Amino acid sequence: MKSKILLFLTFLTITICNSQEKIEINDLLKEWKLETLEKNGNIKMAEEFDKEESIIFYKNNKFKMIDSEQAMNGVWKFNYITNVLELTLVELNQKIKLKIINLTSTELNYISEDIDSKMIFHFKPK
Repeated sequence: MKSKILLFLTFLTITICNSQEKIEINDLLKEWKLETLEKNGNIKMAEEFDKEESIIFYKNNKFKMIDSEQAMNGVWKFNYITNVLELTLVELNQKIKLKIINLTSTELNYISEDIDSKMIFHFKPK
């Protein structure tokens, strides 16, 4: 009986792992422009923020975040198991964890959460 349960759990684990969307990290390596931001169910177009926001990911695990007011540099790393992209802003010594929900050559969508809100960012290549 124990061997049947163990076999079932093994099969279930393999099925779950294979059903997760595979992230191709090379799709990340380009300049992305913010298209929309979804916060607490409300979707706003990037133009409503009165500033253009973009982020460039480089192959050497560095990135640059740019908006109409400033540019910030940092380093990134990606966890393939959790689909979490960790950004470290060098100037501020601050880490930001983003949950990737979709990454293809034509779109980047991630979730950013804090204590009182959940935001979903939708980017397209620039």
